[in-house]
Amino acid sequence: MRRTTVALLTAGSLALAGCSSSGGSKPQPTVTVTKTPQLSAAERMQNCVDAWAKAYHAAKDPTETPAPCNGLSEDDQLNAQFKGLNKRNRENVQAGQDCLADPTCTSLPVP
Repeated sequence: MRRTTVALLTAGSLALAGCSSSGGSKPQPTVTVTKTPQLSAAERMQNCVDAWAKAYHAAKDPTETPAPCNGLSEDDQLNAQFKGLNKRNRENVQAGQDCLADPTCTSLPVP
């Protein structure tokens, strides 16, 4: 029994030794760590406004606060939501005016 155990351990050790370094050493992978840049309060607020505008374009009445708004105060979140809604409305008005100015546009129903 002891010979079998020794034989198995020896075979396992040789197998592992054969798999490890067989000449030259392999280069180690390089890991790059990037830091998230710190945004100013105004940049965080604008990101939140843009996220709300995008959410309002996607759904008539979005129910979840967009992720870029996390960490803002409740007042700032409400202001950003209002500004996002206004931004979406201005973008829709501009898109409508652009379509009316283009005779080939078919996205607005014109009688």
